[in-house]
Amino acid sequence: MELLHQLRDEYRDLAGARPPKTREPQSHRDEASGLDSGDAARAVLAQHDFDELHQIGQAVVRAAQNRFGLCIDCGSPIDHARLAATPDAARCVACRVQYERHASGAHR
Repeated sequence: MELLHQLRDEYRDLAGARPPKTREPQSHRDEASGLDSGDAARAVLAQHDFDELHQIGQAVVRAAQNRFGLCIDCGSPIDHARLAATPDAARCVACRVQYERHASGAHR
């Protein structure tokens, strides 16, 4: 239950986070393009936050369905140490390794 509370707290923290305001353009070129040098970095951070929110939301859904702590691929219990380190973990270590290999195109 403590892990679920931790997930909810993380979800609230991320959901309440606001991106920093953009700085003033430093050159006429920046002003003309409407972009500044931090836009790309902010976009990457925003995508990371969105992905993390999605993962936390999925963990909350799994908890509501009494599937929290079970691997979404093989159904085995996820090691408690893994959940303590990464409360929104959806896969056991073995399935996570396979998933990452497949996602990276390194089929072995």
